[in-house]
Amino acid sequence: MSTIYSKVTPIEDRKKQEKKFYKLVNDFNVTHPLMENVHCPFCGGNQPEMAFVLASYIYCECLECGSIYNTPRVTSEELRRYHRFVDRESQLHTIPVAKKKQRIELLLKSRWNVFKKKIVDLGISFPVKKAMEVGPGIGYFTEVIQEDHCAKHYVEVEMGDEYIQYLNTLDQTTVVHSPLEECDAEQYGNNDLIFINSVIEHPHMLESFFYKLNELLVPGGLIALVDMHAQGFDIEMLKENTPNVTPLNILQIGSIEGVKRLCKRTSLVLMDFFSIGTLDVDIVYETVCSLPKEHPLSGLVKIFRDKKVRYAMQEVLSKNMLTGYNGYIIQKF
Repeated sequence: MSTIYSKVTPIEDRKKQEKKFYKLVNDFNVTHPLMENVHCPFCGGNQPEMAFVLASYIYCECLECGSIYNTPRVTSEELRRYHRFVDRESQLHTIPVAKKKQRIELLLKSRWNVFKKKIVDLGISFPVKKAMEVGPGIGYFTEVIQEDHCAKHYVEVEMGDEYIQYLNTLDQTTVVHSPLEECDAEQYGNNDLIFINSVIEHPHMLESFFYKLNELLVPGGLIALVDMHAQGFDIEMLKENTPNVTPLNILQIGSIEGVKRLCKRTSLVLMDFFSIGTLDVDIVYETVCSLPKEHPLSGLVKIFRDKKVRYAMQEVLSKNMLTGYNGYIIQKF
């Protein structure tokens, strides 16, 4: 099978990582972590309806804003213990270096070009004085924006121990090894731009996370956010079988309305939003290929076997804001 998704995240590598991951989750669950009920992290609402169950963790859809979130969830202390627990498999979520070029060329450069145009349209000129990236991982996206002279200086805020060695090799960059919520705004604030790629599904208290973003921006500064979409085609079709949805790591998935309400609650303004996902149909196609023939979704194998059909369907999803990932431009006034 040859899809864009398999090129950037090889199937066999993904299966091996998933097997290791769920073994760790099961080992952690045996320790009986403390749990607590939470309201919707995006709008604060308390009208949940069960969406799916994943490895004993319940994910609900908020009937007020349409976001998806895990409740009950482990407490913040237990979540920190979980992350220490999985440090013994520190390479579990590290993207193979061999796939660096493919990810940059097929995903990250096009993502940056979209954001760059929208940021310029809002009156910001490059290079800006200071840009921050939150949760950069190995730093592939930072390399892309550095190559295009996005800023004069870069700040990388990363809590994962395994990524720091990679980030320390970047030029003109200050690396802050901590959770965003603990980042010193006096020392690392006054950012013109903050980039966040697939991070807001992780924080235990999302409202506190966004208040810190506000604190780290200059007045008029922008957040360029990419994250999973609760109404995306992959999640709507596959639910708990969606490859990127994993318990304890993915605590919430926002809807457009949910992100808008979260911004309002934290004194930020959602200026623009747009579909940015490109792999939904590939992901669904790969998943249904492994289903038994009697499964109701198995007929999609024949339909999506033709890559022209997959590409055409992906365009339809994008035009109708139904891709698995959205981009957002958020401003501080």
